[in-house]
Formats: sequence, C-alpha cells, structure tokens
Amino acid sequence: MGYVTNKKLPGAVILIARNGNITYHKSFGMSDLEAQVPMTNDKIFRIASQTKALVSVGVMMLQEEGKLLLSDSLSRYIPEFEQSTVEEPVADGKNTKEEKQYRVVKAKRAITIRDLLTHTSGIGYGYGLASEQWEDADLQGWYFAHKKEPILESVKKLAGLPMEKHPGESFVYGYSTDILGALIEVVSGKTLDVFIKERILDPLGMNDTSFYLPIGKASRLSVVYNQKRMGLFVLQKKGRIFSRAIPLWASNKFFWWRWASKHIQRLCNFSSNVTKQWEVQRKTYFI
Repeated sequence: MGYVTNKKLPGAVILIARNGNITYHKSFGMSDLEAQVPMTNDKIFRIASQTKALVSVGVMMLQEEGKLLLSDSLSRYIPEFEQSTVEEPVADGKNTKEEKQYRVVKAKRAITIRDLLTHTSGIGYGYGLASEQWEDADLQGWYFAHKKEPILESVKKLAGLPMEKHPGESFVYGYSTDILGALIEVVSGKTLDVFIKERILDPLGMNDTSFYLPIGKASRLSVVYNQKRMGLFVLQKKGRIFSRAIPLWASNKFFWWRWASKHIQRLCNFSSNVTKQWEVQRKTYFI
C-alpha cells in the first residue's frame, strides 16, 4: 500500500496462495490515473518479457517429447542460421557513438537451442556496432507486433545480420526467445499462439492470457506507467502478452509458477548421459 500512497505505483493487485488455495486477494490504487479508474481484482496487465517463460517451457515440453534436443544446432530447424556472422570492433578504431568501426566475421560455432534458452546466442536487440544494418532491416527493438508477416519470416531475415557476440561466449539479452518461438512453430507445426494456448494456457485455466487483447476485454486493461523524479508517467502502449492476475499465477489445481519451475529444473538437471542416449536414438530412428 505504501508504494501506491507514495506514488511509486499507480495501483496493484496482490494475490497470495498456499496449497492450491487463495488466502489473500486484494487490489489497491488506480488502474488509470488520468481517468480515475480504480484498480480491481479482474484487471489485465501487460506482462512483456514474462512471455519468455511460456515460450521456454514450450521448448522444454518438445524436448521431453523427443522432438528436439537442447544440444541441437538452430540451423537444423531454421537453415538460414547455417552461416551466422558476428560483429567485431576494429582494434584501432575509436568506436564512438557517432562512428562505430567494426568488421563482420564468421561465428566461431553454430548457435544451439541451449544458447537461446540461456541468452548466450550472441543475438541482442540490434543496438550493437552493426546497429545501422539492423535498423535498415526493421529488426531493432523488442516490438514486432506491427509487422505484417509471421515471426518465422522475421527470424529468417534476422539470421543474415551480424550478431553482437559469438555463440556461447557472453550473456546477451535480445531476440533469443523470439527465435525459440519460431522454432516451436517449425517443430510443432502450429503457430506460436495456438501452441501456447493449447499446451500451456488452456490446461492451466489461464483464460485471460493472450498475445492480443480481445476487444471485449479492453475495459479491463490496466494502463502502463513508469517512474520519473516528478512521479509516474504513461508508458508507450506497446506490449507482448496480456494476463489477468488470477490465471497468470494460479489455476484450479496448481500454480503456474510451480508447474513452470518443474520444467525449468528438468532443464537445469538434464544429464549429459541422457542427452547422448537421446541423440543416438534419434540418429537411429529419425535421420
């Protein structure tokens, strides 16, 4: 409540659950400060990069089904990544903001699915030394919803641009999970939104979670704000995925975070021996 009173947050919905039961659920403050719309328990929020958790769980589900391996090269499924390149600063260059001097070299190794899951693919959001190439390709920043093409087509174009780092060498936060979304479409044969709805959202009862907000639920969408020294201001109205507080965190029988963490733990503990065994089996039966 203090955050709302001190204008650090316009409003909030708090939900506490234990052993499958909701023990506390209350809303505070405003959903829209300008219009003086109160925050209510059924408000829908933009969850932005929390979408990454859903996509990553989808990839792990496909591995459990034997349809891919984390050690697989990305190019096995999206051939455009066969010849990835990397931007490198020129040793004697000044590399100032005004004049970035760099060269483009062949990547030291192929990008793997594990690289994408751990954000070590070397692919950022297009603001590296070769930023002008990414800008010219209209592949810069995190917002893709304005594009009139499937995510796979955007990812194929992205494959021809210089990455910021060599695969596996650095943590680079960027398009890695977007690429995983395209990977899911290739492997599953379904569009990403359909796959996530059928395999994750529907089983968990997350009925108010979607990539695009239905018109009938528009009145429940909470305005996004950010902080400045003088207080809160409205953030640009762009987002990835929307979710209502209850279905995002809890379903009828178990919590989303507990279910997701189970799959994440499996990823972390996935033994190399099992991986090798699966590789042998796949080479025997699927190649």
